[in-house]
Amino acid sequence: MRKKNKYLFMMKNLEKKYAMKFKDFEKKIKNKAIDYATEKDYLDWDMAVTALEDIKDELKGIN
Repeated sequence: MRKKNKYLFMMKNLEKKYAMKFKDFEKKIKNKAIDYATEKDYLDWDMAVTALEDIKDELKGIN
């Protein structure tokens, strides 16, 4: 559960920073030149979203 909380915290902070959900952010930056900091945020955010989906799937498998 610590990992889940870590990724939730990361996701919520990035949603607050950019005032949007990940899918909207992804659409916004698609095919645009972005700076290093934005690219890093994108990669971190993508990792958090993917990890949370994986954790959710794992928990479904346990039940």
